[in-house]
Amino acid sequence: MSPKILKQSKMTAGTVKFEPKAGARDEKRTEEMRVERERLTAEIRQELAAETAAALQAEKEKLAALWQTELDNFYARSEPEMARLILSISARVCRQELTLNREGVLQWVREGLSVLGDDGPRTVRVHHDDVSLVRALSETVGAGVRIQGDSSLAPGDVMIDGEREQFDARVSTRLEELDRAFHRLADEGT
Repeated sequence: MSPKILKQSKMTAGTVKFEPKAGARDEKRTEEMRVERERLTAEIRQELAAETAAALQAEKEKLAALWQTELDNFYARSEPEMARLILSISARVCRQELTLNREGVLQWVREGLSVLGDDGPRTVRVHHDDVSLVRALSETVGAGVRIQGDSSLAPGDVMIDGEREQFDARVSTRLEELDRAFHRLADEGT
Protein backbone atom coordinates (compact mmCIF):
# COMPACT_ATOMS: atom_id res chain seq x y z
CA MET A 1 0.00 0.00 0.00
CA SER A 2 1.40 3.36 -0.86
CA PRO A 3 1.61 6.01 1.87
CA LYS A 4 -0.94 8.73 1.63
CA ILE A 5 0.35 12.17 1.79
CA LEU A 6 -1.42 14.17 4.35
CA LYS A 7 -0.99 17.82 5.01
CA GLN A 8 -1.02 19.31 8.39
CA SER A 9 -3.94 21.54 9.15
CA LYS A 10 -4.61 23.92 11.94
CA MET A 11 -3.82 22.86 15.39
CA THR A 12 -6.43 23.33 18.03
CA ALA A 13 -5.90 22.75 21.70
CA GLY A 14 -2.85 20.58 21.25
CA THR A 15 -4.35 18.13 18.73
CA VAL A 16 -3.30 17.76 15.20
CA LYS A 17 -5.83 17.20 12.49
CA PHE A 18 -4.80 15.63 9.21
CA GLU A 19 -6.68 15.77 5.94
CA PRO A 20 -5.99 13.68 2.87
CA LYS A 21 -3.99 15.51 0.30
CA ALA A 22 -5.83 16.15 -2.87
CA GLY A 23 -3.90 14.67 -5.66
CA ALA A 24 -3.53 11.87 -8.15
CA ARG A 25 -4.58 8.47 -6.96
CA ASP A 26 -2.57 5.42 -7.75
CA GLU A 27 -4.77 3.98 -10.56
CA LYS A 28 -2.70 0.82 -10.95
CA ARG A 29 -2.98 0.02 -7.27
CA THR A 30 -6.72 0.75 -7.30
CA GLU A 31 -7.19 -1.65 -10.22
CA GLU A 32 -5.17 -4.38 -8.45
CA MET A 33 -7.32 -3.99 -5.35
CA ARG A 34 -10.52 -4.16 -7.42
CA VAL A 35 -9.33 -7.35 -9.17
CA GLU A 36 -8.30 -8.89 -5.83
CA ARG A 37 -11.68 -7.98 -4.31
CA GLU A 38 -13.52 -9.61 -7.24
CA ARG A 39 -11.35 -12.73 -6.99
CA LEU A 40 -12.01 -13.04 -3.26
CA THR A 41 -15.72 -12.41 -3.77
CA ALA A 42 -15.87 -15.15 -6.44
CA GLU A 43 -13.93 -17.54 -4.19
CA ILE A 44 -16.26 -16.87 -1.26
CA ARG A 45 -19.30 -17.38 -3.49
CA GLN A 46 -17.91 -20.73 -4.73
CA GLU A 47 -17.23 -21.89 -1.18
CA LEU A 48 -20.67 -20.75 -0.08
CA ALA A 49 -22.29 -22.50 -3.06
CA ALA A 50 -20.41 -25.73 -2.30
CA GLU A 51 -21.40 -25.61 1.38
CA THR A 52 -25.01 -24.87 0.44
CA ALA A 53 -25.07 -27.72 -2.09
CA ALA A 54 -23.65 -30.14 0.50
CA ALA A 55 -26.18 -29.00 3.10
CA LEU A 56 -29.03 -29.33 0.58
CA GLN A 57 -27.86 -32.81 -0.43
CA ALA A 58 -27.72 -33.91 3.21
CA GLU A 59 -31.19 -32.49 3.81
CA LYS A 60 -32.47 -34.16 0.64
CA GLU A 61 -31.13 -37.53 1.82
CA LYS A 62 -32.73 -37.06 5.26
CA LEU A 63 -36.07 -36.19 3.66
CA ALA A 64 -35.84 -39.15 1.28
CA ALA A 65 -35.15 -41.50 4.21
CA LEU A 66 -38.04 -39.99 6.17
CA TRP A 67 -40.33 -40.29 3.15
CA GLN A 68 -39.36 -43.95 2.67
CA THR A 69 -39.96 -44.68 6.35
CA GLU A 70 -43.38 -43.05 6.21
CA LEU A 71 -44.22 -44.91 3.00
CA ASP A 72 -43.16 -48.24 4.53
CA ASN A 73 -45.26 -47.49 7.62
CA PHE A 74 -48.24 -46.58 5.45
CA TYR A 75 -47.97 -49.84 3.51
CA ALA A 76 -47.55 -51.84 6.72
CA ARG A 77 -50.66 -50.22 8.21
CA SER A 78 -52.64 -50.52 4.96
CA GLU A 79 -51.66 -54.06 4.01
CA PRO A 80 -54.33 -55.88 6.09
CA GLU A 81 -57.05 -53.56 4.83
CA MET A 82 -55.86 -53.97 1.22
CA ALA A 83 -55.90 -57.76 1.65
CA ARG A 84 -59.48 -57.60 2.99
CA LEU A 85 -60.48 -55.37 0.09
CA ILE A 86 -58.90 -57.74 -2.44
CA LEU A 87 -60.65 -60.71 -0.84
CA SER A 88 -63.97 -58.86 -0.81
CA ILE A 89 -63.66 -57.98 -4.48
CA SER A 90 -62.57 -61.54 -5.25
CA ALA A 91 -65.64 -62.92 -3.47
CA ARG A 92 -67.93 -60.66 -5.48
CA VAL A 93 -66.24 -61.59 -8.74
CA CYS A 94 -66.39 -65.31 -7.90
CA ARG A 95 -70.06 -65.17 -6.94
CA GLN A 96 -70.91 -63.18 -10.07
CA GLU A 97 -68.93 -65.56 -12.26
CA LEU A 98 -70.62 -68.58 -10.69
CA THR A 99 -74.00 -66.96 -11.29
CA LEU A 100 -73.22 -66.33 -14.95
CA ASN A 101 -71.15 -69.44 -15.65
CA ARG A 102 -72.49 -72.52 -13.91
CA GLU A 103 -69.57 -74.61 -15.24
CA GLY A 104 -67.55 -73.58 -12.15
CA VAL A 105 -69.95 -75.50 -9.90
CA LEU A 106 -69.60 -78.57 -12.08
CA GLN A 107 -65.81 -78.31 -12.05
CA TRP A 108 -65.78 -78.20 -8.24
CA VAL A 109 -68.11 -81.21 -8.05
CA ARG A 110 -65.86 -83.15 -10.44
CA GLU A 111 -62.76 -82.14 -8.48
CA GLY A 112 -64.35 -83.14 -5.16
CA LEU A 113 -65.54 -86.49 -6.45
CA SER A 114 -62.09 -87.13 -7.88
CA VAL A 115 -60.38 -86.26 -4.58
CA LEU A 116 -62.75 -88.44 -2.53
CA GLY A 117 -62.55 -91.27 -5.05
CA ASP A 118 -64.88 -94.26 -5.08
CA ASP A 119 -64.66 -94.83 -1.35
CA GLY A 120 -68.32 -95.49 -0.60
CA PRO A 121 -71.39 -93.34 -1.00
CA ARG A 122 -70.99 -89.61 -1.41
CA THR A 123 -73.46 -86.78 -0.85
CA VAL A 124 -73.03 -83.66 -2.94
CA ARG A 125 -74.61 -80.64 -1.26
CA VAL A 126 -75.21 -77.49 -3.31
CA HIS A 127 -77.49 -74.45 -3.21
CA HIS A 128 -81.06 -75.26 -4.32
CA ASP A 129 -80.55 -73.31 -7.57
CA ASP A 130 -77.68 -75.63 -8.54
CA VAL A 131 -79.38 -78.99 -7.80
CA SER A 132 -80.74 -79.64 -11.32
CA LEU A 133 -77.41 -78.72 -12.92
CA VAL A 134 -75.45 -81.07 -10.66
CA ARG A 135 -78.03 -83.89 -11.04
CA ALA A 136 -77.36 -83.89 -14.77
CA LEU A 137 -73.66 -84.34 -14.03
CA SER A 138 -74.25 -87.06 -11.43
CA GLU A 139 -75.90 -89.28 -14.04
CA THR A 140 -72.56 -89.42 -15.88
CA VAL A 141 -70.54 -89.93 -12.70
CA GLY A 142 -72.28 -93.11 -11.68
CA ALA A 143 -74.00 -94.66 -8.73
CA GLY A 144 -73.23 -93.89 -5.13
CA VAL A 145 -73.56 -90.13 -5.55
CA ARG A 146 -76.56 -88.41 -4.00
CA ILE A 147 -77.39 -84.76 -4.81
CA GLN A 148 -78.97 -82.66 -2.09
CA GLY A 149 -80.08 -79.03 -1.97
CA ASP A 150 -78.76 -77.08 1.03
CA SER A 151 -80.14 -73.64 1.86
CA SER A 152 -77.15 -72.90 4.11
CA LEU A 153 -74.92 -72.83 1.01
CA ALA A 154 -74.65 -69.85 -1.31
CA PRO A 155 -75.12 -70.24 -5.06
CA GLY A 156 -71.93 -71.76 -6.46
CA ASP A 157 -70.90 -73.43 -3.18
CA VAL A 158 -70.21 -77.15 -3.15
CA MET A 159 -69.81 -79.52 -0.18
CA ILE A 160 -69.22 -83.22 -0.74
CA ASP A 161 -69.50 -85.63 2.16
CA GLY A 162 -67.76 -88.98 1.80
CA GLU A 163 -67.69 -91.84 4.27
CA ARG A 164 -64.47 -90.65 5.93
CA GLU A 165 -63.76 -87.23 4.40
CA GLN A 166 -65.42 -84.04 3.38
CA PHE A 167 -64.59 -81.87 0.36
CA ASP A 168 -65.32 -78.19 0.99
CA ALA A 169 -65.54 -76.08 -2.16
CA ARG A 170 -67.45 -73.15 -0.78
CA VAL A 171 -66.36 -69.75 -2.09
CA SER A 172 -65.84 -68.56 1.49
CA THR A 173 -63.50 -71.51 2.19
CA ARG A 174 -61.47 -70.86 -0.94
CA LEU A 175 -61.18 -67.18 0.02
CA GLU A 176 -60.06 -68.16 3.54
CA GLU A 177 -57.32 -70.27 1.95
CA LEU A 178 -56.32 -67.27 -0.14
CA ASP A 179 -56.32 -65.08 3.00
CA ARG A 180 -54.06 -67.57 4.81
CA ALA A 181 -51.72 -67.58 1.80
CA PHE A 182 -51.59 -63.75 1.90
CA HIS A 183 -50.70 -63.80 5.59
CA ARG A 184 -48.10 -66.53 5.11
CA LEU A 185 -46.44 -64.51 2.35
CA ALA A 186 -46.57 -61.37 4.48
CA ASP A 187 -44.98 -63.22 7.40
CA GLU A 188 -42.24 -64.59 5.17
CA GLY A 189 -41.57 -61.10 3.81
CA THR A 190 -40.92 -59.59 7.24
